[in-house]
Amino acid sequence: MSASGDISKAINDLLESKTKPLCVVGKIKSELLPADSDALENLIQSKVTIIQIVNLLRTHGFQLGNTVLTVHRKKQCPCFRTP
Repeated sequence: MSASGDISKAINDLLESKTKPLCVVGKIKSELLPADSDALENLIQSKVTIIQIVNLLRTHGFQLGNTVLTVHRKKQCPCFRTP
């Protein structure tokens, strides 16, 4: 089977990758303009409720749940982990 060579390459690419893994919120932020991404992060870290933020993002076509946003707000997601 020649697929094992493909997986070895994929593993090496992942190990050498300098990109940091992102949670769903991080991926959404990466799709936004820098000013919008910063505004979203400021909103997430504010006292606005998780449900309000999730509803806002959903009305703009983004798919995410309350838990993902809660974990991001607490800085316990991959966006804030050091490699």
